[in-house]
Amino acid sequence: MFIAIEGIDGAGKTTLARGIGNMLLGEGYRVYMTKEPTDGMENYAGDGVELFLKFTINRYAHQREIDRHIKNGEIVICDRYIRSSYAYQFEGIAEFFGNSEKAWEWMDSVSEIIKIRPDVQIYVDVDEETAMERISRRGLRNPHFENEQKLRSVRQIYKGFQWDLIVDGGRDKEAIISETFEKIIARLRQEKT
Repeated sequence: MFIAIEGIDGAGKTTLARGIGNMLLGEGYRVYMTKEPTDGMENYAGDGVELFLKFTINRYAHQREIDRHIKNGEIVICDRYIRSSYAYQFEGIAEFFGNSEKAWEWMDSVSEIIKIRPDVQIYVDVDEETAMERISRRGLRNPHFENEQKLRSVRQIYKGFQWDLIVDGGRDKEAIISETFEKIIARLRQEKT
């Protein structure tokens, strides 16, 4: 099973990924934790088109790693995946093309090289103010992405996707982890039957 956890910066994706990963390990499942962008991708400079291409190339290489772990019988939990690129780079790409529809078509076309798609897509939703509070506590890493205006627009794009599970990231983290874990366990049991 391949699980992708998405959401704006400061939503609690990493906390949720680690929490459910540890609980699955505790139940005897083999788990592989990963994230995007992968280590080594440090250059976030560029416009929406350039960044989308950089992240897609990074993901193209990353999908081989994900596939290897899936084939090895592990549950793969990825902190961010393909929808992050769509959500964060959409505005810049739409500006480049001067057309929202063309931007979506282009992103879909470029993303065709990504063959490994999540079995479960989880969206952690949190308001921009809460996200910014969390970001300020952990320290600002990328001012281009980690500002309230950008987070607001990215959040709206995320809300337009279909999700297997939407989690209220503003709630108690232990409750969120436990509830998400239970839903994943139910899905795993269902797949075994």
